[in-house]
Amino acid sequence: MNWVTEDVVLGILKNWQDFSAEVLNHKPVYLHGGHLIDRAGYNKFKELILKGVELNPEAMVADRIFWAETEYRSNINVKPVCEC
Repeated sequence: MNWVTEDVVLGILKNWQDFSAEVLNHKPVYLHGGHLIDRAGYNKFKELILKGVELNPEAMVADRIFWAETEYRSNINVKPVCEC
């Protein structure tokens, strides 16, 4: 995500625990965050992590994640939330 407000970041962090619990079937198992996202799939991750989060107008959310990309290349996949 690019250009999000502090409120958006805090909302996402609040959703992380519910996201990881759902992916791990509420079992007390440790799995690296990236592996959790891989297990759920990026679209499901995005759905759960943004649940109830109101994005600010200039927020940009990645369409997909490629873990091997540099920050410069990864921004190719980031689009504005609205095409205003």
